[in-house]
Amino acid sequence: MKIRVRNLGAISEGSLDLTKRVNILCGANGTGKTYFSYIIYALFSHPLGVDGLDARFVDDLLSKRHLDLAIPWADVERYSARLFHAIRHDLERIFGIGSADVARVFGRLTLERCETAEEMQARLVADRLHPISLFFGQTRVRISKDPGAEQVQLALTQHEASPQKLAELRMVLPSVLCHILAAHPIRQTVMFPVERSSIYTFSKELSLRRQGMLDQLQMAVDKGRDVSVAELLNNRYPLPLTDSLRQAEDLAHMRSHRGMMYDFAEQLERDLLGGSVSISEQGEIEYVPHKAPTLRLPIKMTASLVKTLASLIVYLKHQAQHSDLIIIDEPEVNLHPQNQVILARVFARLANAGFRLLISTHSDYILREVNNLVMASHQDNAQVARVRSRYGYTDDEFLRPQDLAVSVFGYKTRSSRKVSVVPVQVDDYGARMEAIDQVIMRQNEASQALYHGLKYGSQPE
Repeated sequence: MKIRVRNLGAISEGSLDLTKRVNILCGANGTGKTYFSYIIYALFSHPLGVDGLDARFVDDLLSKRHLDLAIPWADVERYSARLFHAIRHDLERIFGIGSADVARVFGRLTLERCETAEEMQARLVADRLHPISLFFGQTRVRISKDPGAEQVQLALTQHEASPQKLAELRMVLPSVLCHILAAHPIRQTVMFPVERSSIYTFSKELSLRRQGMLDQLQMAVDKGRDVSVAELLNNRYPLPLTDSLRQAEDLAHMRSHRGMMYDFAEQLERDLLGGSVSISEQGEIEYVPHKAPTLRLPIKMTASLVKTLASLIVYLKHQAQHSDLIIIDEPEVNLHPQNQVILARVFARLANAGFRLLISTHSDYILREVNNLVMASHQDNAQVARVRSRYGYTDDEFLRPQDLAVSVFGYKTRSSRKVSVVPVQVDDYGARMEAIDQVIMRQNEASQALYHGLKYGSQPE
């Protein structure tokens, strides 16, 4: 699925191909990379409640418990159109700003899916839909699809529901099914914003602030005073940050679920953190250093590295599902260069495990390692195989050129007022990032000139 945006803040036009396993966004600060990530997150993170969908199949499922349902193409197409259309009317919530700012910054925004209905149908028929489980009280519905099939397989694997939950099932399942098909190949979206290092501490502060707002509102009502809505609603947060804070407040319910990437997360803890991140019975994040296994540190007392990666660890341990889209804004924050290299290898392992990633980065270490992983994908080359062994690359630490897309955000000239999003060619050697290479070359030239001037009193030849 390819998505195109126009007039997104300073961005004149840009596109993203989500059939790629890894998308990397690069560019100078203030060029709209975070805006772009917010839009992609909002597009797939919240299914729409849409009336008018044919729900008769739900009764067939309840009676038969197993159902091969022909894909409702017309419903899926209409839902997809509504999904893209809804973004335009939800910008206040997505960016945490008022209507006046929406009109000023995003007044001409357009968002579109760059494939025809026929192309979407062909893609859905060809692909496999990995099993997805939905819960309605004690009722569990399993959804899957085989490659080449034009039917979705529905199975009722648990069924013990109240009339209220059955009514919810009849109302919600058609919309959720349409969302799953319209959003394919994305199962769900999770975003780790640049503010992630403060999420678990900040969530408690947010709870206190919300309680303070309610107390302020109640006092005003009790005294018969007018309430300033603008005062109560200021300091709103963008949708990805709001969702992250909300999930941080619900950790106690999450801790009992062991996700599909739990073992992977534990390996990541060993490679990067030197300790384990866990959720206490009270829903608090704790860190246990491997060198002091009896010590349990609250998140606020840990190193910045732990704070930065804790939310990713919790997601991998308890929430990760096949075909999720993982969006990370500046993964290099608070990471030593060696850890940035390790994290790039982690991204490749996640991509090869069935996830998709959208990474916004300024890190030359990550970009160079990504290029190494592309070159390491040529396993039939004997010399490459020897290099892989020498530098410790494992069999799942590679990226095929066709699975990687890199886009550069920037102004064409100093006088340009609009940002251009330019795709970078990816070949067997990776993606050449000329802008970053030029900065490094300039820095090296300055260093060499200063060294010669200091040591020899002359400039290098």
